[in-house]
Amino acid sequence: MIYRAEVAWSTKASNVRLATGLYRYQFDFNPLDPNEPGAYPTTVEVGDWFLDYSGYPFLIEEISGNTLTVYDVNERGNGTTSAYGPYNNMIGYVYRPVNGAFMLNQAQLRKLDASAADVINNIEKGILWKYRGLSLADTTPIDNITNLELENIDIVDVTEDGWQGGKKVKLRASAGIEYITIQQANHGFTFDVVYLDSLTGLWTKALADNEETCGTHIAIRVDDDNFTIINNGEYTYTSDILDEDNNPLIPGEYYFLSQINPGKLTKVKPEEGITQYILQALGTQFVSINVEEPYEIGDIKEPPIIAKFIDLTDTPSNYEDGKFVVATIDSIVYKTPLISDISGLQNELDLKVNVSDYEDIDVLNKIKNVHGDGSGLDADLLDGYEADVFFKRIGFVADFDSGQAWY
Repeated sequence: MIYRAEVAWSTKASNVRLATGLYRYQFDFNPLDPNEPGAYPTTVEVGDWFLDYSGYPFLIEEISGNTLTVYDVNERGNGTTSAYGPYNNMIGYVYRPVNGAFMLNQAQLRKLDASAADVINNIEKGILWKYRGLSLADTTPIDNITNLELENIDIVDVTEDGWQGGKKVKLRASAGIEYITIQQANHGFTFDVVYLDSLTGLWTKALADNEETCGTHIAIRVDDDNFTIINNGEYTYTSDILDEDNNPLIPGEYYFLSQINPGKLTKVKPEEGITQYILQALGTQFVSINVEEPYEIGDIKEPPIIAKFIDLTDTPSNYEDGKFVVATIDSIVYKTPLISDISGLQNELDLKVNVSDYEDIDVLNKIKNVHGDGSGLDADLLDGYEADVFFKRIGFVADFDSGQAWY
């Protein structure tokens, strides 16, 4: 385990002055001992620290030539007077902490004021106590943790990159939710999608069709008469998790509830019934389970399946306050669209004439507009004959062809 700092060289803080911004100061530096760590060649970076003659820490924010701009992290005073800046023209140390701790050796401390050891020691204790804390994603860090008990947790990774060479442990919740254990004799579940049958009171394998209720949980076998149920979260992938063809799951694939094999998973998305995916294979170690509302219902030819919550009664105490989603058959309601629901329909109807308002004279006038030669109307014919079969009456006709009439 390494404690010695790679950057810890002494310099006088010369010409200390105020810089831009509250609690910001500038001073000129020049390494005093080239044999000190990082002194030659001179090593200093933004984010390193300057410990002044009194032991107070200043964060280095800017480097310009041999001038440092530093920030008093303790924000002493009002931030507008150099009295609280680094001790002027006295020795201090440019320092890069190891594992977040300030640890000057005795020889280095003797070059500073006697009170500096107490100041630096308090800083070191603060860092030690802070690193006993716990930080979780998206939560406020909790300090000073002395004992931590976790349940349903798997250790995913252990690396030796923690504070002061300690171990960093990565944990993952086994299922993301609390397991609920159900006792049901000869249940026959291995890793099956199930629902609670409200008629029989028994957990039953579900189908993604329009005749059975939708699945609400995944049942995982404990023994012949007991199983646990979960409906959301990550679960450790095991050899018992197979699709409806008894094939291992494919990493990255989404799986749906089968319409053929009760309780089983399939890569084929159902065209009707429950059409949402309920599980995704995250890789070779975990699956993500998501059996919950809102349910995606496809086209259904029979009365629809309506999902709703019901209260459980006479249930074991470990889930007496629980509610499970089941489904019931309900009637289907059809709505006839109104004329106003169809854009522009009313305007088109207003331009039309009611049959009752159309008189015989209106029909006659329409016919007059198209009667005459070549119209094809009976009004253009005489007893159904065209004009060329008749003789015009001009004088007396002594003879005429058989079949022709004369008038």
